[in-house]
Amino acid sequence: MATTLKTEERSIEINEAEIHGAGKMEATNQVAIGLIMTLAAMVGVWGIACFFAGVVKSGGLIDMARLWVGAITGM
Repeated sequence: MATTLKTEERSIEINEAEIHGAGKMEATNQVAIGLIMTLAAMVGVWGIACFFAGVVKSGGLIDMARLWVGAITGM
């Protein structure tokens, strides 16, 4: 069933199936964005956890920085 919208300049026919299809597309996009944001947050939390584990294992922030620079420079 088509709905006709009339304006002063032109009339536009809107198919109800297109309206519902657009709603499904929007819902799909929202789910995809939510999934990407969730995965990004999980990666961020994992990175922070690894950083703190490295600080604890190396004996402190200064020691970790010294060991990191040593690993990069090869000294």
